[in-house]
Amino acid sequence: MHATDRVRRVVTVLLVAAVLLVAPQIAYAGFSTPQTSSLQVGAAALTAPSSPVETHVCPVRGGGNSEDFAVTLASFTGPSPTQLSYTYTYRLLRDGVEVATATSTSRTTVLTYSLKSNKFGAYALSIEGRSGNWVSPALVVALPCLL
Repeated sequence: MHATDRVRRVVTVLLVAAVLLVAPQIAYAGFSTPQTSSLQVGAAALTAPSSPVETHVCPVRGGGNSEDFAVTLASFTGPSPTQLSYTYTYRLLRDGVEVATATSTSRTTVLTYSLKSNKFGAYALSIEGRSGNWVSPALVVALPCLL
């Protein structure tokens, strides 16, 4: 082995070692420089409907074994953000079980339910807003009847 071969090998080893030591520092410097973005990212949430104006007709005792219930929703305050368009789902619940439903873009609806029974149930109205794939929390309003 000649002296030039030894020198060439030593220089090659030193160059490889230098590259292995410097390359990670260059890569780290390239990824650690903080920069600001022109895009703003945030989260949005729909609020629940509120302030319903409704009337309901309770079942009347006597007159056979039937239970007829009706609720008329005249208006309510829709979910926010208000600049979105919404489809509303209205559910009439009897003892926590859905017995009638309606879907509309209107903030008014009428739901009725009739059952052959001599046991009167507890009723509630559920209102839910949907805009695209977003669904608001449901507003559930108890509809008390003095029987």
